[in-house]
Amino acid sequence: ATVSDTTRMQPGLTIFPISQWTPMAELDWGYMVAVDEADVVVWYRDLGTLNIGMHIAPDTRGAVEIYTTDFVNGAMVVNPWTGELRTLMALDTELDSIHHEVMPWADGLAVLATELDQVGGFPDDATYNIVGDVLAELDADGVVTWRVDLMDLINPAELFTVDMHTIFWQ
Repeated sequence: ATVSDTTRMQPGLTIFPISQWTPMAELDWGYMVAVDEADVVVWYRDLGTLNIGMHIAPDTRGAVEIYTTDFVNGAMVVNPWTGELRTLMALDTELDSIHHEVMPWADGLAVLATELDQVGGFPDDATYNIVGDVLAELDADGVVTWRVDLMDLINPAELFTVDMHTIFWQ
C-alpha cells in the first residue's frame, strides 16, 4: 500500500481479489490476497482465473469461507484455513454463466447468472440476441431450486439503448 490511515481502519484483515490486465483481462490469472493493518500480506491463494466479486461468510463450523467466481464460468469457494477450493461450473447446471456474485444460501448457493434470449419489439422492428441476468438459488448438488429471469421483469425493447447491440452483448 502506498497510503493508509490507521485511524480509520478496523482491526482485522482486508481480503481482495487481484487481476491482471495487459491491456485486456487475463482470464487465466487471478489471486485472492489478505493483508493486515500494517499492509503486510498474511495470506494469498493463486486461483488461476480472473475472479469477479467476493463474499466472505462463516462456514457451518464457524470458520470463514471466501466465495467468488471463476470469471463467468462458475462459482468457487475457498477455505483460507485448509486451502480447500471447491468449484461449481455453470456448465454442470442449467445456467449459462455464473458471474459477479456468489454467496452461501440455505444449503447451497445464491448466484447471479445469465441467459441468452432472442427479443423482438425494438424500435427498428428487429429481433436481437440479448443477454440478461438471472438470480438463482442452487442446492448443494448444483441443482437450480429457484430462479427469476430479469428479462421477465424488464423488457429490453422498452429500455432500448444502442450499446445493447455491441459485440459484448452478442
